[in-house]
Amino acid sequence: MRIMSLLLGCLILAGCAAPTLLSYVVYEDPTSFVRLDSSPEANVDKPETLYSHPATLTKEQLTRIFQGLLVQEHRSAVVLWFMEEAEVTPAFTGKEIAFLVKHIGTALGQAVSEEVVQFYMSTPLNSTNREITSGSVFIRGQQFHVRLSNYRMMYSIPPYGIVYDRRHPAYSIAPGTVDLLFHPSDYILPNVVSFFEQMVGETHDGEIILDLSHFSAIRM
Repeated sequence: MRIMSLLLGCLILAGCAAPTLLSYVVYEDPTSFVRLDSSPEANVDKPETLYSHPATLTKEQLTRIFQGLLVQEHRSAVVLWFMEEAEVTPAFTGKEIAFLVKHIGTALGQAVSEEVVQFYMSTPLNSTNREITSGSVFIRGQQFHVRLSNYRMMYSIPPYGIVYDRRHPAYSIAPGTVDLLFHPSDYILPNVVSFFEQMVGETHDGEIILDLSHFSAIRM
């Protein structure tokens, strides 16, 4: 069914010469979704950019991962001259963890090597505003990547035009307000930033890489 959906999407596009990877919804309800999106970072001509998908992680593995994720309010070095570091708290509630474990586990098993898993969760605040948390997950070798694009951010639904937050969950509505951490900290792998990325200010603050070798074995 997954392959047939991709092929059908390709046939619909005029002049399609090769299978085109489109967004594929794994789960969706009025306030949340998990889907597979083609990654602009993946290039079939550069195997090192591809992901280790599909991958099978157990419910227990994913629960350990999402329970171990923590957030801390981001405070610059200048601010820390006047204030202490912010409190570290769990990134997700029990209900959110159950949602992520169930649907991200399914998505990783269906993904292909050029796709990442996108997730989006929202809570309506009133008729025009909602609080959103969104990001992406992918596996490369024994590295489990989590990118937190938006965390408990308030989004005002526009009276007209594109509803940006649901259409583009990987993009940050505003500069990151939290740092993503994990306990135990020795499960974290260094997130290498190139010289160019440093020059343009891309520091991957919203991304964490976990070493899957610390968890039980995974099947790929």
